[in-house]
Amino acid sequence: MVSARVLYIVVLPMSLRIYSFLLLICCTQVLLTESATRCCVPTNFRSNMDVTGGFLSNSGPNIVDNRVLLYFDYPTERSRTETRITLPGGGHLLHTEIADFAKHRVFKIDGDHCVESHMNATIQDRCISVDAQLVSTGYVGSPKNPLNIQTWRFSIPGTDIINYRMLTEISPGTCLPVLQAEHGFLNGAYSAMTYIISDCKKDVRKNGEYAWKDMTENKEIGVYHERQVKELCALHALNNLFQDQKAFCKKDLDDICIRLSPDHFINPHRSLLGLGNYDVNVLMAAVQTKSCETIWFDKRKNIKCLLPENIQGFILNTPSEYKWGLLHFPFKRKHWIAIRRIKDIYYNLDSKLDSPESIGDEESLFLFLQKELENGEKELLIVVSQEVEQAGTWRRNSDASGNLSTSSDQHSANETATSNANLQPLDDL
Repeated sequence: MVSARVLYIVVLPMSLRIYSFLLLICCTQVLLTESATRCCVPTNFRSNMDVTGGFLSNSGPNIVDNRVLLYFDYPTERSRTETRITLPGGGHLLHTEIADFAKHRVFKIDGDHCVESHMNATIQDRCISVDAQLVSTGYVGSPKNPLNIQTWRFSIPGTDIINYRMLTEISPGTCLPVLQAEHGFLNGAYSAMTYIISDCKKDVRKNGEYAWKDMTENKEIGVYHERQVKELCALHALNNLFQDQKAFCKKDLDDICIRLSPDHFINPHRSLLGLGNYDVNVLMAAVQTKSCETIWFDKRKNIKCLLPENIQGFILNTPSEYKWGLLHFPFKRKHWIAIRRIKDIYYNLDSKLDSPESIGDEESLFLFLQKELENGEKELLIVVSQEVEQAGTWRRNSDASGNLSTSSDQHSANETATSNANLQPLDDL
C-alpha cells in the first residue's frame, strides 16, 4: 500500500506536469500564430503621415478614394491609430498587411487571425501581364544595401481596370523602414490599397542612413546623418562628411590624440575625462588617414573663389552655448559641423539637427557659407583629396575682387590651423 501511494503521488503528478507543459507550449504557439496583437507588431517604428491615393479606371476618375491618417507607436502596441478610408459603393476593408522590411517578413491580419510569411512569397516577379509598362524604378533604404523596387503598370484582361505592381529584390541584412499596406475590396471586384512608408528622417534611427524617393520628380536621395551624442561632434562631423558610419569610431580619434601627444598624462587634444571634445589637430590628422587634406579658408577672401566641384566637403567650426541640462552658462564653446554635396544638392549635416538640412545648389552654398562666416567667431575648413590639395585646384585663380591666390597661401593656412589654439570644439552635454 505504501509503495502504491508513493507511485500515485510521485509518478502520476510528474506525468501531469509533463502533459501540462506540452499543452502550454502548443497553446502558446497557437496564440502566437493567430493573435493579431501579438505576432503582427513590428518594434521601434513611428510614423505620422497623411497619405491619399487609389486605383484608376480607364473610363473615368478614381474609383476608390481613400485617405489614411496614422500615428503608430508600436512599442506600446498599435495604439493611437486613426484610419479613415472611403470606399464608394459600400465597400469594406477585408484585411491588413504589415511588411517588416528589416526582417523581410509579412504579417497578414484578418480579424483575430494572423499569418506570417516571407516577403518573397508575397511579391512575385512573374505576376505581371505581358503588356505591362515600367513606370518607375528606385530603392528604399540604404544606397549601399538597397531594397530595389520596380513599379509596373498593366491592365487586367477583360476589364477596364488599370493595375500597378511593385516588384522587389530582397537583400539580406537590409535595414529599412516598415511598410504597411491596407487592402480592401469594392463590391467584390475592385481592389483598393494604401501604402504607408515610415518617415525615415525622424525617430526610426538615431544614427542611420536615410533614403527616400520622390515619385513625382523621380528623384532618389540617400543621406547618412549622425546625431549628437555627448561631446563627439568631431566624430559625427567626420562620419557625416565621408558618408560612412564606419569611417571613424571614438577609439580611432583617441588613438590619434595619443599619437599626437604620447608623453602627456593629460592629453591636450581631447576633454579631461576622455569623453570627446577633440580639437582641430585630431580632426586634421583623421582626415589625412582618408587620403585627404584639410585647408583653412581665409575669411578675408571672397567665398566665391572656391571651386566646390573639386572639394570633398566643408567643416564649419561654430560657437555653441554651454549648458548643463536646463542650466545655461555665460560663456561659449565650439562645435564641428559637416557640409557636403550629395546628388547635386548641398546638405547641412549638423549632428544637432534632427535630420539633414538641404542647403541647395552651388549658389545657395555660397550664400549659406558667407552668412555663417559673417560671425567672426566661426571658421571654415575645406576638405579635399591630396591630389587636389597639391594641384591647388580647390580654388579659382582669382577671387571676385581680382586678388590672386597662390599655393603659398594654402600652406600658410594649414600652418595657421595647426597652431590655432582658439578652435577647441566643446559640445553641449
